[in-house]
Amino acid sequence: MPIQARGAISRVPGAPVSIEEFTIDDPGPDEVLVRILASGVCHTDLGVKNGVYGSSGYPFVLGHEGAGVIEAVGPGVTKHKVGDHVILAWRAPCGECRFCRAGRPNFCSASLNAEKRMRTNDGLLLNQVLGIGTFCTHTLVHADQAIGYNPKFQRLRCR
Repeated sequence: MPIQARGAISRVPGAPVSIEEFTIDDPGPDEVLVRILASGVCHTDLGVKNGVYGSSGYPFVLGHEGAGVIEAVGPGVTKHKVGDHVILAWRAPCGECRFCRAGRPNFCSASLNAEKRMRTNDGLLLNQVLGIGTFCTHTLVHADQAIGYNPKFQRLRCR
């Protein structure tokens, strides 16, 4: 069942970003729905907002560094389950292109991303910065973009 999410949407290059509600459809094959718990801030998102990168893909959900908890998995997902904590990667090597076959997945020419299943409440299909879009409450990514970790082993000390 589709969910309502909220996030930072850039609709027009150079215009102010708006915080909007949007709809995310159920995950498709090899996709996961992630509730975002943390997101990094990077100048790349400012570049997208200002039209320096991705100028033909508006509107965008900004953000491309994040971590969260999986809330739903699509058909065929076997390495993740609901409740898993994950860090999101914008690069998910395909394993099949010439770079991946040559053992150089960092140069993958067909990085895996989820299908576009997020849309504004006025019906526009949303793009996600670098295929993840993390300045929001929830996002939909390819399962290989979700890297599992165990938070109970995390040790943070603040003084």
